[in-house]
Amino acid sequence: MKCLFSFLGRTAVIVAIALGPILMSACGSARDPLVAEMKQGDWRETITLSEFEQRYTENNRTIESAKQDSFPQYKEFLERYIDFRLKVKDARDLGLDKSPEVQNELEQYRMSMAPAYLTEKAVMEEAIRALYNRRQEEINASHLLIRLANNKPEDTLAAYKKIMDIKNEILSKKISFDSAAVKYSEDPSAQQNRGNLSYFTAGMMVHQFEDACYEAKKGELVGPVRTRFGYHLIDIKDRRPREQIFVSHIMAFCTPESSPDDTLNAYNKILDAQNQLMNGTPFAEVARNVSDDRQSGANGGDLGPIGKGQIPAPEFEEAAFALKKKGDISPIVRTRFGYHLIQLTHKGYKSLDEDRETLKSMLKRNPEKMNAEDEKLISRLKKDYLYTEALPNALVLASKAAEGTTFTQLDSLNLSALEKSAVVFAFANQKYTLDSLMGYIKANNIGVPITKESVTDQVNAYAKQALKNYEISQLESRSPEFARLMNDYRDGILLFSISEKKVWSPALPNDTVALPYYEAHRERYQFGERVAISQIVVSNKDLADKLYNELTQGKRTLDVVTAQDVKKQTAALRKQFARLKRKDKNYESDRRDLQARIAALKVDDQVRTFESLSQRYGQRFAEEDTLKIGFVGLFQKGENKSADAVFTQPKGFINPPTQIDGAFVVIRVDGKEAPRPKTFEEARPEVYSQYQEETSKRLESQWNSMLRSKTEIKIDDETLSKAFRFVEPKTSAPTNANTTATLDVKN
Repeated sequence: MKCLFSFLGRTAVIVAIALGPILMSACGSARDPLVAEMKQGDWRETITLSEFEQRYTENNRTIESAKQDSFPQYKEFLERYIDFRLKVKDARDLGLDKSPEVQNELEQYRMSMAPAYLTEKAVMEEAIRALYNRRQEEINASHLLIRLANNKPEDTLAAYKKIMDIKNEILSKKISFDSAAVKYSEDPSAQQNRGNLSYFTAGMMVHQFEDACYEAKKGELVGPVRTRFGYHLIDIKDRRPREQIFVSHIMAFCTPESSPDDTLNAYNKILDAQNQLMNGTPFAEVARNVSDDRQSGANGGDLGPIGKGQIPAPEFEEAAFALKKKGDISPIVRTRFGYHLIQLTHKGYKSLDEDRETLKSMLKRNPEKMNAEDEKLISRLKKDYLYTEALPNALVLASKAAEGTTFTQLDSLNLSALEKSAVVFAFANQKYTLDSLMGYIKANNIGVPITKESVTDQVNAYAKQALKNYEISQLESRSPEFARLMNDYRDGILLFSISEKKVWSPALPNDTVALPYYEAHRERYQFGERVAISQIVVSNKDLADKLYNELTQGKRTLDVVTAQDVKKQTAALRKQFARLKRKDKNYESDRRDLQARIAALKVDDQVRTFESLSQRYGQRFAEEDTLKIGFVGLFQKGENKSADAVFTQPKGFINPPTQIDGAFVVIRVDGKEAPRPKTFEEARPEVYSQYQEETSKRLESQWNSMLRSKTEIKIDDETLSKAFRFVEPKTSAPTNANTTATLDVKN
């Protein structure tokens, strides 16, 4: 069943429906007119133009491709979408939306989906947008660092006092920032760069440092700023729009230390690449075939987006940013990495949607930043839900715990009922008592000592969990998008349930219905000419050649045992036998073993059968290996690669070794079979499949006709013809942002 809303499996139903939000509307408007209206008695539903466009582009379609489609394609899709909506209504009319199975599955989905949705939308999405906006600008800053060896209060205070003294010295103009960085900074690079970090953009620094820089103005002295490295003073020297280009390159590797011959070879290599480009060979093809930068070369030379200061080769950057038009190629450029040809593939920025996955990856690689964003969410929730805290009511745990008592021993504390019922924190008319805090601690099996600090940590962790859980419980009312997502998923479950009831279950075949179907359509079930084969599968050609020669020329070269071999091995074993001593612990077993080995020795130099060779040397490369060993089967043309290789050969033919699916195969033709009708047993899988498909189509067609017969349906063709006419396409840019192993591009 190929129509959009006829599904092949439960997961496909639910995912296809859930991932596209419906824009429901009771009536159209001038800005969002109706394309269809459906009525059954008092029930009425509409489909707006925007909803149609949303649904139409859900199945891996772009707006650009949708614009190219014809009105009949729009009309066909709309008719199928109407059928979908009527089927969901039919499910509700039958009360399937109230069934325990549907309710339970919906709740299970919500429980798994809602926490991820909250993280994605409330934490990740906000962080992505902020990162994207910040990356439109770059900052030139210098910093001065005073490191923190540990988190002891006295050491932290000493470091803070030291950096404040330095800041006051700078502010009083007793010393310039650059000189102070050289004199005081504990960042070793300050001795070379006077603390200057050059230009950087968002996503390149630890988040506290980045936040301070982007919140400051040009010329401002910022700090102290605390990061995991210590305390920083930051001098904001410049802020400017970030220029970005997308480039590809071809590289011939050599270094300043390379020999004259190697340097000349590299130059000749890049010169040859340049000649290929001048003769019309595509840049990506030359990069794949020639470039010594293997990582980018595999991607046609693509380096993705670069900004100024990101390439550790000034000559490369200068040449790249000098290119004006898409497709322009630079002259040969020499850097410390070798010779390059650079092509401009795009100027400017990707849209937020195009850059989203790259930005998300950057954030996921920065757990410290994500933890900070998570804390922002908690702060917002505390404000929204009027969070209050009574920490002393929790600290009673620390006051009553003997030194060394851990949280696993909470029940040993002498707490009164009044103390347990004391409120620790509250929000949104929800109260959380000391008793519930203790339950949280026990559930998480926390075994650290009970101190004021550890109790405070547990209160914070419990409040964080409670706030998130409450926000999750309110998602439908606070997030229309989540509400639509759940509604879509519900519709998907309902569609699956009613389709199973009205189409799939009634169409399930068995022999009682399939046998008459087979008898009525015997002409469909025929075998064409077939060939039976056996094969030997090995991993290397040399072994395959030797097996083939033994089978076809009677030349045995593998594991030959001659009379001389038997004589030598017998003599060696008899010497071992003679060395046996009756007093040895294992004398009897060793004696019997040697006697058996001597008796087993015999000449083995005769040519072996195909079956014995297959059993002795055949290999399986995986449990599901399609290259079976020994007899493989009987096949029509096109059903098996090995059979196809010998299909026209006579019975008994043995083919030379053939490489198939990475292995070397010797194939024998065991027989041929002329075309004949299939028996019911042989045709059963096809009969079942075709019966089920035809019956499902018939039942679904009858179902659609029944639903439409009791529904008044109006379609506005004029409005439908305007679909995608006023939707602007997104700007595009190269989507591959791979970096190169040789040119260490900073993201």
